Parts: sequence; structure tokens; C-alpha cells
Amino acid sequence: MEGGLKERAPKPFAGERARALDFLSDFNTYWISNDNNVSMKVPYQWVALCLGFLEGDKICEWKDDQLRTLQDEIRSRTSCNNKRLWDNFKRSFINSFVDMAVKEYATQEFNRLEQKGDEINDYIVQFNNLSARLQHNRDSPLLIKRFCEGLNKGTHNDIMNLDIWPESLDEWQEAARRVIC
Repeated sequence: MEGGLKERAPKPFAGERARALDFLSDFNTYWISNDNNVSMKVPYQWVALCLGFLEGDKICEWKDDQLRTLQDEIRSRTSCNNKRLWDNFKRSFINSFVDMAVKEYATQEFNRLEQKGDEINDYIVQFNNLSARLQHNRDSPLLIKRFCEGLNKGTHNDIMNLDIWPESLDEWQEAARRVIC
């Protein structure tokens, strides 16, 4: 191991819906600050570490189910390095603990999101944050379409006038930044 984990560990999560997104955010911050640690290189370890921060009677049964699911995945020859282990865990966590009203509000905010004037960086940050919170697939053509719909007409037209049109969401966002500057 390349040394112990550093930074402040997230406060344990006991199943409080109001804290679910804050807990995930705290865990992600902890993960990023320990990115060079061996235990943060393997998706299987990410799930196991995150499960270690779950405590209390409200969450005990769900935590046990997740541990069994993780063990079953590994027994069925899923690689410990398969990112799907983390994605499935995170999706289950969000579906189980994030208040539906929070999801609905985020969905409404996402659907109303538009670029204001030439503020492309703000639009991209908000778009990425909301799409990640709502667990949208970044490779989805529908997500790219939604990004384009939120661009102001001038930015969208400038991108369409480029010699090579962007295809992926990352390419669209980079093109939007280029045409604004």
C-alpha cells in the first residue's frame, strides 16, 4: 500500500435521505484526495470502502444486501476492476436513499437549464452537475441533444458553422467554449 488514506473521512451515513447526496459528495471528495492510494484504484475497493461508512439500524439490511451483491458479482467472475461494480452500487444507493422530491427538482432544473448570454462555462458546469446527479449516460445521443437545446441560438449556430461538427458531449462542450472565446 502507498501509505494510509489521507484527508478527513466522510461522516458515516445512517440512512438519512436528506444527507444522501451530501454523503456521496463527501465520499467523492475523499476519493479524489486519495486518488493515488492503491485502495482507490479498484472499483471493488471503492464499493467496499464506501460500505464501511454506512452505519446504523436504518441502513444495516441494505448494506448487507449490497455486500452480498458485491460478493456474488466477484464469484460470478466479474473483475474487481470492472467499473460497473461502482456504477451499480451508486445507482442503488441513489435509488434507495435520495429523496424523490430532490430528484424531481433536479430533473425540472435540468430540463429548464439554458445558456445565459455568453456564459458558456457556467452552463456547462451546471449541465454536467445536474446530468451526473441524475445519472445520465454521457454517451447518450439524447443527452447531447439536450445540451444543444440549452445553448443559445448564437452559440449553436457558430458551432454548426465549424468545419468539423462535434459528435460526443465532450466535443460539443469544447466547441462551445471555442466559439465563445
